[in-house]
Amino acid sequence: MMKKPSILLISSADPLKGAGRVALDYYKAFLKNGFNIEFLTLYPVCDYPEIRYVYTKPQKWRNRINRRIYKLTGCNKEKNEFRFFYTFEQLPEVPVNKVLQSVGKHYDLILVMFWQGMLSFKTIKYLYKQFLCQIHFMGVDYSQMTGGCHFPCDCLRYQVGCGMCPGVYSSTLKDFTYYNIRYRQKVYDMAKPVVYGNLYMREHFYAQSYLLKDARIEPSHDIYDMDEFKPMNRKKLREKYGIPGHKEFVVFFGCQNLNDERKGMRYLIDSLKLLWMNLKTQERESLQLVVAGHQFELIADSIPFDTMNLGFISMSQMHEIYAMADVFLSPSIYDAGPMMVNQSLACGTPVVAFEMGAALESVKNQHTGYCAKLKDSADFAKGILWIFRLTEEEKENMRKKCREYAMNHFSYEARVRNIIDIFEKYNEK
Repeated sequence: MMKKPSILLISSADPLKGAGRVALDYYKAFLKNGFNIEFLTLYPVCDYPEIRYVYTKPQKWRNRINRRIYKLTGCNKEKNEFRFFYTFEQLPEVPVNKVLQSVGKHYDLILVMFWQGMLSFKTIKYLYKQFLCQIHFMGVDYSQMTGGCHFPCDCLRYQVGCGMCPGVYSSTLKDFTYYNIRYRQKVYDMAKPVVYGNLYMREHFYAQSYLLKDARIEPSHDIYDMDEFKPMNRKKLREKYGIPGHKEFVVFFGCQNLNDERKGMRYLIDSLKLLWMNLKTQERESLQLVVAGHQFELIADSIPFDTMNLGFISMSQMHEIYAMADVFLSPSIYDAGPMMVNQSLACGTPVVAFEMGAALESVKNQHTGYCAKLKDSADFAKGILWIFRLTEEEKENMRKKCREYAMNHFSYEARVRNIIDIFEKYNEK
């Protein structure tokens, strides 16, 4: 192995909240493995005074400017599910000079996590010009292959170079998404960034992307603190959360917003109804559903089983909820992840999911759960029933498989080794 590279990690999301924590895990992983790494985010991070930041507090005037830019680029209205965080590549939400003033003098590798509220491809362009180093996009959503949206939904315009964007109701070919793609293409040609993605993203999206047709595409996995996300005493956890003793099979599902169409709740509800029909009375009574997320009241009356609603829970609780469950259900129908699939595996809890996202790599053919045909509620119900009817010995073996897979792919050591191997691969060219 060559000399360890000096690394800059950039992420706009709060590293102490929600999905933003993944950046903090990468930061800790590289520190733990003896690397010189610096972390840049938008605002100061409590308990991490060494983390670099751009602003000391939110800049309200920037929000006003960004709203005016939206209007000037024709983005007067948009479909929320597409998630446009900015519309014009050459006017990032944080001026490029503010980002450049907030970083150090030398880096061999820049890892880019979350973009929104901070970066655009103009920022990437000038970071590359200043440091002439490798830049790796960690692929937390779809933004690195589109003309501006972070979730293209059913739109396929990213395959032909965008324009006529349905996300902003555009009927014009040369709208801002069209020009964004052309600008991004120039940055790709210049900086030649590495773009990470799981199997689902690489085969179903990156391979068809106009923007990524000549890009450096590499496989990626999630990263977790395996001392936090780990198997625990399920009996004690169930007592802690008030699960009745006669509830022998605990099923967990959840997401940030239970009314989000991408998360597939209507397919899950159909599956639960089918599962109910295939269970005997005593079996139904032994099953406990545990749900986490906002807007549970919208689906509560449609669920046939006894259900415990935890509401929105913090990341500091998540590992306990996974660990006390017998199975985690992930009915997402359009998702780059979700991270919850792999978090569950790290806690030794098998997963039932549709054939998409992270499950294609982590669940299908891995003996860590069941992958149902996409949007097939009957097959999804079949997967739950299969795990429900396993013997205790078979369930325990599956739990061990889940943990083993997670250790080999999501641990700090595994992820650092993967990224450095890829860095060295391109450093030799």
